Amino acid sequence: MQTRMLVAMSSLACVLFVFSIKSVCAQKDHRGRGVVLEMGFHLSGGVTTTAFSLTNEDREPFRTTPVCTNYNRLVIVGPDGKRVERFSWKDGIPPVVVEPGGMRSWSLNLAEMPEFKESGTYRVTWKVGELESDEIIVIRPAAKGEGE
Repeated sequence: MQTRMLVAMSSLACVLFVFSIKSVCAQKDHRGRGVVLEMGFHLSGGVTTTAFSLTNEDREPFRTTPVCTNYNRLVIVGPDGKRVERFSWKDGIPPVVVEPGGMRSWSLNLAEMPEFKESGTYRVTWKVGELESDEIIVIRPAAKGEGE
């Protein structure tokens, strides 16, 4: 299933055009384990607050790290076509264990991330190891006076 979300960000307001309420990727990793990665928006946190949800549909615990650390990364393709993996490597970080049938979520404000400072269209996916979510589209409009 290919779902799409379109986000328009500005310094004063953010408009969300939702073609689907969430972006879902249900895949099995190389061990045949079922894990679902979802990205969406916390309406209570402001429209630019992106939610990340990992649901373990397998019979075994799933280990990861918090979003944007180690192998839990955002993949951002900017308006210039440049692909960047956003993460920080942290040695000794304790794993986040998601038990069978369990779910773990995180949230980030994309508008505060330096990767989204230029105006234009961004394509964003979330990777956890070899698993990857569907893409969301984020648009930062040109600032007033820019491009005129």
